[in-house]
Amino acid sequence: MQELLDYIRKEASDRRPSDVEELVLDGQQISYIHKAISSELENFRNLVMLSLNDCELESLENLPQIKNLLRLELSNNPFPPKELVLVGEAYPNLVSLSLCNYMHFVSWDDINVLKRLPKLIQLDLIGCPVVSDNPKTYREKVFQMFPNLKLLDNLTRRGEEVYYDEFEDIQRDAPANSRQQLELMDSLMDDVNSHICLHSPSREEADSAALESSMMTIKATIRSGSEAFKVLN
Repeated sequence: MQELLDYIRKEASDRRPSDVEELVLDGQQISYIHKAISSELENFRNLVMLSLNDCELESLENLPQIKNLLRLELSNNPFPPKELVLVGEAYPNLVSLSLCNYMHFVSWDDINVLKRLPKLIQLDLIGCPVVSDNPKTYREKVFQMFPNLKLLDNLTRRGEEVYYDEFEDIQRDAPANSRQQLELMDSLMDDVNSHICLHSPSREEADSAALESSMMTIKATIRSGSEAFKVLN
């Protein structure tokens, strides 16, 4: 456990934990989130993206409580699906979730647990058994289950692929046939901004510079499991 604590602190580098907005712990053998680990992560109170892919997580108990977290990655972990309820409790404002190669999603009933995350607008389920077992009905079914969803596995409801590495370059160089994608990105950004407005503290209560920084990070970091999905101002 001490090695993991040291790794987390190293990831902060020379910054204060409260200044860190993205934390990637992929590949760390965590298995179970001890309370000491949870307490350490809760020092990163302004985190908007937490990545725990390939961590061999057998349980989601003691997830760090970070109310402003918007993006969570949990791909390639063996925890039971019923514990995804804990994600909704820890991250009430979550809008983006990656569960690629999650072998416990074998039926629609298993996916129902994600209804505890009503604000999701982006979801990655690539590699889950329910995807390969229902190739013709999977996408339509998931979009029906989650009416607020905008992106599923990097695709819109109409099957349009969305991924951006440099939004400014796309805006500057986009040909006419890219305009539809740009309009879609604007729509997605409106959704993200609405969450910021509804769930951020008032400017009187928050440090304005920190709030502005968080907003920039939210706009710049909604990544999906298989493609880089970045939006830059």
